[in-house]
Amino acid sequence: ICNGSDVILTASGGNKFIWSTGDTLSLIKVSPKISTTYTVTVDNNSGCTDSDDVEIVVINKPTANAGKDTSICSNTIGYKFNGIGGKSCCWFPSNGLSDSSSYSPIANPLITTKYVLTVKDTCGIGIDDIVLTVNNIPTAYAGKDINICRGTSVNLFGNGGNKHKWSSSNSLNNDT
Repeated sequence: ICNGSDVILTASGGNKFIWSTGDTLSLIKVSPKISTTYTVTVDNNSGCTDSDDVEIVVINKPTANAGKDTSICSNTIGYKFNGIGGKSCCWFPSNGLSDSSSYSPIANPLITTKYVLTVKDTCGIGIDDIVLTVNNIPTAYAGKDINICRGTSVNLFGNGGNKHKWSSSNSLNNDT
């Protein structure tokens, strides 16, 4: 049964019934929070008894896991989600996704997007979300081309982005 549900247990084969719960009717209603085994002892009024048990397996509602929030660059081609939980799923919003009913769709959002994963099974639904932050690509600018005489030095200035690293086939005294 699903967690939070109840079930009717029925005993037969005698006139007197004693359940492991202490109940003495042939029909009892139970609402276990965890999987539980119930035992009933049946008496036929002649002093003969028999016992039987039944296990009630409790299933929790599904837990959704959309993954950790993450960042991508705006020129990233496809970010693969890896959703988990339930027997079926649905991602929302579906725009920018290869397949909103797949646990592992490919996302190509143009802007930062919060995707909600809803998973479902016979015991209910579970919900989780992931934020896919889309960062713009910086425009690198190294300045205008410069001609200098051999043996002289020049200061280079660049801009764009937060960090800079120069590279050259010739020597640099500082590459940052």
